[in-house]
Amino acid sequence: MPSATPARPGRGRARPANLPDQPLDRFSDSLVLNAWMIAQFGFDALPANSDDGKPIRALARSVMPSNEGLGADGLHHYYHAFKAVLPAQAAVKPDVLLRYEENIVAHTARLNAGRSRKIVWKYFQWLTLLCVERYLDRFFQDRYGLLDELNAFVAKFNKWRTDNGYAGQIAPFSLQELNKVCLQNATGSGKTLLMHANLLQFRHHAKAANKLADYSRALLLTPGEDLTAQHLRELEESGIRAQRFVADLLAQASAELSTVDALEIHKLAEKDGEKTIALRNFGDANLLLVDEGHVGLASNEETGFMARRDALSGKGFVFEYSATFAQAVKAAGNEAVTQAYAKSVLFDYSYRYFYADGYGKDYQVFNLADSRFDAGHTERLYLTAGLLSFYQQLRVYDEQRAALAEFNLEKPLWVFVGASVTRAIGGNLEERDTATDVRNIVQFIADFLHDWQQSEADIQHVLNGAVQDGNGQNLFEHTFHYLQDKRREGETATKLHQDVLARLFGGGGILRLTRVSGDTAEIRLHTGEAGKPFGLINVGDAPGLMRELEKCLSVQAEESQFATGALFGLM
Repeated sequence: MPSATPARPGRGRARPANLPDQPLDRFSDSLVLNAWMIAQFGFDALPANSDDGKPIRALARSVMPSNEGLGADGLHHYYHAFKAVLPAQAAVKPDVLLRYEENIVAHTARLNAGRSRKIVWKYFQWLTLLCVERYLDRFFQDRYGLLDELNAFVAKFNKWRTDNGYAGQIAPFSLQELNKVCLQNATGSGKTLLMHANLLQFRHHAKAANKLADYSRALLLTPGEDLTAQHLRELEESGIRAQRFVADLLAQASAELSTVDALEIHKLAEKDGEKTIALRNFGDANLLLVDEGHVGLASNEETGFMARRDALSGKGFVFEYSATFAQAVKAAGNEAVTQAYAKSVLFDYSYRYFYADGYGKDYQVFNLADSRFDAGHTERLYLTAGLLSFYQQLRVYDEQRAALAEFNLEKPLWVFVGASVTRAIGGNLEERDTATDVRNIVQFIADFLHDWQQSEADIQHVLNGAVQDGNGQNLFEHTFHYLQDKRREGETATKLHQDVLARLFGGGGILRLTRVSGDTAEIRLHTGEAGKPFGLINVGDAPGLMRELEKCLSVQAEESQFATGALFGLM
């Protein structure tokens, strides 16, 4: 176990943060570590109008037009574009930038060695890795200098906030706060692959500083067992040795962080138990990789997530990953939490940037007209339209696969998201509403499968423009071009309906709901005698929800003694 780094007088002493009297507003405009990092590359992180609050765009614009991948010299096209615009006043000089790029290339090659689909970084992923390179370099080579520089920047940052009318000030950094880095990257932006690269980056910089032996264990913390299993599969694909942590492994920490131990965060406790492991068993010199780092921020300060994280990493290091730190910090309503994350979010590629770059999900909100159909039929038509939209995507994917291959599209997925997935049945109104929503969807699917004549008629109604807004306009006028072309080519509604059943449900028949005995999270959806499920319901209280779903008409509910293994993590 390493000894604590002695604190120099006046710096980094272990003491409670002196929080300013006025709380911070607008978390996105409080990210002082992110702003400091932008300034490291010579870009103005504190412009008069903050580029509409998006200073990261100053970095992005320099590399966004570049091609992905490596050039003839084996270096990223992004690197050459970035080097060409690197300001003379940048703290990162060209030779240092080249060193960082060579590290990124080497780590990427290491991850790609056994991959069938090679990693090719997007511009925002490359920038993330570049920022991590810079931070780890400073952290390991000159930690006290980093502390002084950050606090000098905090003074400038607070003045900028005051000048621009923002409330609240950022408290100075302490030495103990430098070992936490958060990446706020949108869902779908590759956080998992970045985590793998960050692990290699950390090993490299710690070893270069002769400090790798100071860290006892690489510990991946996840919110649940399904996600743990998914991480283990992906780490294996990246050629990183990993294992699910169990108590028997306490004495088996690997040298030089060569193995990642994965563990669900709720299994950490103050004392050993049947399903829990006491924090003291791990020591305080761990490298933590925290997936969904926003989970638990609102919990009790003394025993909650942040306290456990700090206990495990007091002499270690933390990488946290989440798409929604901003929302979680706001929900926590705790100024200490706000300050801590304002000083640890190193890179911000949250959803607003992700969406602006064309990667987000478009959505539509429809106001339905008073229906001429009987009660409940309008909702069924609306859900049928959603089903047809998914079917159309799936059919295009199947029939145009060769033409779409260059875009690396995954098979489409139809997802219904409830307001709460912790429990299906509960005492509060939100949980009961969620159960009702799930039951309504299940009933719709059961009806669609059971009453094939009505389903066929509903498909015709939707494609004929029967679902309208208050002005009598077809809500889906521009939605079903591919299916309308098929109709003009002579495809009948009957044939279309049969193909929907085959592609989406694996055939027709009664809807069967199967819950694996002993499993508390999944309910599987089957049609007829089909063994393979076409869909899954994933909730905390599957038995309770199953009892609720048994009330649906044309549904057969059963428990299975034979089906094993969770499927949700494989989707």
